[in-house]
Amino acid sequence: MKIPVKTATSLLFVVIFLICSCAHKGAPGGGPEDKTSPVVISATPAMGALLVPTDARAEITLSEWINPQNLKRSVFISPALPSMNIEANGPKITIISRGKLLDSTTYVITLGTDIPDYRGNKLASAYTLSFSTGPFIDSCSIRGALYGQDGKRITQGFTIGAFLGNDTAEANPVTTIPTYISQVGSDGLFELQNMKPGTYRVFAFSDFNQNRKFEPGREKLAIGDPAITLSTANPKYEGLVLVPTTMDTAGLALTRASSRPGNMLLVTFSKPVRDSLAFNPNNYIIQVKDSTQQKEPLKIESVLTYPLDSAAVCILTSQPKSGIKYRIAARALIASDGTLLDSARAAADFIGNGRADTTGPHLASVFPDQRIARFFPGDTVRIVFDEPVQEPGLRTGFTLNRMMVTADTVDSAVTRDTTYTPVSGSVLQAGPFIFTFLPDSLAPGSKYQWTIDPQSLLDRHNNASSDSILRGVFTVFGDDDNGSLSGTVKAADPSRCRVAVFSMQGKKEVEFSPEKNGYFLQTRVPEGSYRIFAYQDKNGNRKYDVGSLRCLSCAEQLVVGADSVYVRKQWAVEGIEITVP
Repeated sequence: MKIPVKTATSLLFVVIFLICSCAHKGAPGGGPEDKTSPVVISATPAMGALLVPTDARAEITLSEWINPQNLKRSVFISPALPSMNIEANGPKITIISRGKLLDSTTYVITLGTDIPDYRGNKLASAYTLSFSTGPFIDSCSIRGALYGQDGKRITQGFTIGAFLGNDTAEANPVTTIPTYISQVGSDGLFELQNMKPGTYRVFAFSDFNQNRKFEPGREKLAIGDPAITLSTANPKYEGLVLVPTTMDTAGLALTRASSRPGNMLLVTFSKPVRDSLAFNPNNYIIQVKDSTQQKEPLKIESVLTYPLDSAAVCILTSQPKSGIKYRIAARALIASDGTLLDSARAAADFIGNGRADTTGPHLASVFPDQRIARFFPGDTVRIVFDEPVQEPGLRTGFTLNRMMVTADTVDSAVTRDTTYTPVSGSVLQAGPFIFTFLPDSLAPGSKYQWTIDPQSLLDRHNNASSDSILRGVFTVFGDDDNGSLSGTVKAADPSRCRVAVFSMQGKKEVEFSPEKNGYFLQTRVPEGSYRIFAYQDKNGNRKYDVGSLRCLSCAEQLVVGADSVYVRKQWAVEGIEITVP
């Protein structure tokens, strides 16, 4: 049968179109949606292969065609190769070292869970291939978990690196690629496998630029224990907990000084300063900037904490001269993260403010306030002011009363009356910026009102507060809706340890120190699920220190005492045991 030319041309076009469509490397169109994760079906060298040639390449074949977009970020090789090519051709991933492999060395190739096929389906779990260029495979390993500062597990986006040897110059993630590299899994866990015996330093960092190194200022970093020793007798280290944070590598700097009326100088640093040094007047000097003006230097009377900014201090001085330029210089200070004062940024200029202080103090913050829904017997009322205040006026001007509302019905009309009953207690702190009061007893379910007489609230220059009303109302809650946690911390000195309880939603519920014998009991824990951490507070600052990259000091060792504890109303969770090395 003779086919018309026009029809033959059309058929030829359809055939060419179909052939081109079949040759396309992307996901085929049509049919049911593919939601199946790719899996590894073969690998060369084989898993556990020995005496692999040093010029061998690795080929891993999966069940689906692989999208190469995130390939380099999701393939990890340990020990790290100085230079390599990673390619994807259809379902096959090829890894070629640009130099020869090391003799008698165990290599571990890990395919991370970020590797997708052309449908966007990622590996359900990481795949690991181990082989050796020598006669045996190393079997040491380090296992652990990654947590955020909110207590939640971090499940993606972080590289885990271990450096062989304890040389702080070489074990630097900023300049050197780690000896062994892996990736945190979708469950927040990680494992460095088939490591050779030795001492390691472990880091975790968010490798945004995919260069296998930490980039300060952009990426987060966790500095692990500096002395994890693996041996043939003890080949496994488990339970390593890493908490990445934004690591400030710059030194401590004095960034700003502001002269306020009434001989008060507010000095701000780039980060918080250790308390033992920050409040020592001998660590500061204030001089006139222009020596031709022949003005006397300012005398420093005292240095106070400034509760409105943890990176600032309040310095009370002698009378400055308005319009005169001064310079304050600091010395011998150390930041709370361990970084030293940068001598090139240890001074700041300011213009003297010689005006008298004619404004009274105001409230800056209050606990409890309207946003705080939980205040229990034994809690402390805490009031913060915006400037230093006098102690005597605070002690006499503060009152706390229990509010009792009664209702009477007269001629079908309901009238309500509130009576106020004074509550005794102890003043724990009265100035210069903070007032705290501990009530002797509070009744759950009752309302209370605290009051400060504005005329009794005086600053250093006898200015009274201009606020007409200084008071707040709060309700006391009982233990009926709460449970309790108790257990024991096992450590060389349990009293130097700290225990932190986080809800699964990322809120720190409480942090405390156990008793000398390690026992702890926490009541008033709301119903819910919790994760419990513990650490040894080496410097005694009552907070977890993440370490310092500047001097490569490690973080305080953190352990997970209980990964998931459920607290029920009016129930006691007992017998929790936490071992802190």
